[in-house]
This record gives sequence, C-alpha cells and structure tokens, in this order.
Amino acid sequence: MTRGRAGFTLIELLIAVAIVGLLAAVALPGYNEHVAKSRRAQGQTALLKAIQLQERFYTANSRYANNAEFATLFGLAGGAAVYSGENPADATTGRYILAVVPQGTCTDLNTCVNVRAIPLVADPKCGVLMLDSRGTRLEFGTQTVQYCWKN
Repeated sequence: MTRGRAGFTLIELLIAVAIVGLLAAVALPGYNEHVAKSRRAQGQTALLKAIQLQERFYTANSRYANNAEFATLFGLAGGAAVYSGENPADATTGRYILAVVPQGTCTDLNTCVNVRAIPLVADPKCGVLMLDSRGTRLEFGTQTVQYCWKN
C-alpha cells in the first residue's frame, strides 16, 4: 500500500501566490479610488452644510462669518478647527478641515464667502475642495471640477 503525500507542491504554491497578486493588482486601485471618492463625498457634504450655516448667519447679520467666527456656526468655540463628518469637533472621523478663505471675487464678506475643505489625507486627484455662497464649485487637484464633484 502506497501513501500519497499531503500538502502543496512548490509550483502549486507559486501559482496560488501569483493569482492572489494579480487579483490584488487589479482590485487595489479600484478600492483606493472608492475610498477617496467616499472621503470627497464627506467633504462635499460638509461644504454644503457650511454654506447653509453661512447663509443663516448672513440673514441675521447682513454679512458672512469670518474664519474666527466660523466655528461658532457649528456650535464650537470661536477659532476652533472645524472638521467634516458627523461631529465637527472630531478629527478622528473627519476627513477634511473646513475654513473660510478670501479668494477670487469673494473677498468681501458683505457680498459672498468661500469655504474650503482641506483634506487630512492627501488626495492628488482633487486636492482641496471649495464652494462659495454663489454655488461655484472648485477643486485644486489634477482632475476637473466635474470629476471631483460628481456623485
């Protein structure tokens, strides 16, 4: 009676490793893009909320909140960092930090305001996202505005 050997041969093991490596090489870029896209969605949502809060502030004060007052719109202390996510004070869940920036045609807080979302993890395709009170959407990366702001 002869006994068969249990286990894998070296060739079988190398083939299995090659298949796993090939699958990882194909799937990993798609997964990374999906993660980046979900982070961008969080930044976009935070920008829309920030502009909404800025419009409420404008209604009450006839001007938009400056960067020092911006955190108070979210119920935080004046000058505090504002993060995207459910809790604007929580840096562990926020993927972007929000700030009011004077730029372009929106340098006068009596007429309009720019809110910028700066990623905490580098996003070379879209980089910094920006939305102003006129609805203009911008990005500062290598891709187009349409790519970065699509749903």
